[in-house]
Amino acid sequence: MDFALAVKRAPLQDAQGLWDTHLRRAFLLASVWAGFLTGAALSGAATSYFGVWVLLPPALILLALVLFSRADHALSAGLRQAGDQYFIASDERKPPGAWSVR
Repeated sequence: MDFALAVKRAPLQDAQGLWDTHLRRAFLLASVWAGFLTGAALSGAATSYFGVWVLLPPALILLALVLFSRADHALSAGLRQAGDQYFIASDERKPPGAWSVR
């Protein structure tokens, strides 16, 4: 979709800057798909050679990421802490990024 809009030279509605274009987004999406398909092909080839043991390193990496992640669980609940106050995203019509104190 982004590639077609880049060929058509359609303006990008939510551009983050002059560098943010449809073509850049199309190449970014294509690189994600290329990485996925390359990984799937390599995994298939490695599985036929090493068997199911090839799944052990990715499983250990994911386990390490989960165990050592310092993600603030309040962020996933829609809260952001600043000092002793929590800022809650409200349902009212406010500009993007606006928070209310409760």
